[in-house]
Amino acid sequence: MQMTNKTIVSIFTFILFGTLMGCAQISSQNNEILLQGGYVLSMDSEIGDLTSGDVLIRDGQIIEVGASIDAPQAQVIDATDMVIMPGFVETHWHMWESSWRGMANDAAEYFYYSQVLAPHYTPEDFHAAVKYAALEAINAGITTVHNWPEVQNDFENVQAEMQALVESGLRTKMGYLAIIEGEMTEEPQLSRAIDWINENGEQRLG
Repeated sequence: MQMTNKTIVSIFTFILFGTLMGCAQISSQNNEILLQGGYVLSMDSEIGDLTSGDVLIRDGQIIEVGASIDAPQAQVIDATDMVIMPGFVETHWHMWESSWRGMANDAAEYFYYSQVLAPHYTPEDFHAAVKYAALEAINAGITTVHNWPEVQNDFENVQAEMQALVESGLRTKMGYLAIIEGEMTEEPQLSRAIDWINENGEQRLG
């Protein structure tokens, strides 16, 4: 398939397509969506790549991939001239710093702002910054993120970031640090975060 500047490349994921479904608010009578006629990069040796293929999703789960799928009840998305592929995975992202865009231009400024601004962040600030980063991830085709909140030692702030991640629909990991500025994070605080994830994480936050 020839890719030109006018070609639209849409990133869908074979594992986490529910992320995009939740954000796009796509609806169908039988909760089925058919991505039709796209260039399928399956990343699966048994399926291979399909120059023109379909992907059928039901209730947020991919149930079939093939050259031509018959799904009369599904909502059809025309994927012609688009790429259907697994979402990208971001393994290390300080998401709370996303609101600094254009401020920190090198490593020295990065550490400076981290030390100067972090004490002034409220839970609402952490929530807004992480939510902004998460939505940018989805827009870029990233569907799995490891959030690295290196300054968090207050549960209200941690909860605000976790809430933002859950609201985004991404599959995420919350990297709650064991040591912050030489201080050990207490076991009850870690347990509290794990309990919150088990209750509110919707099986997408770890």
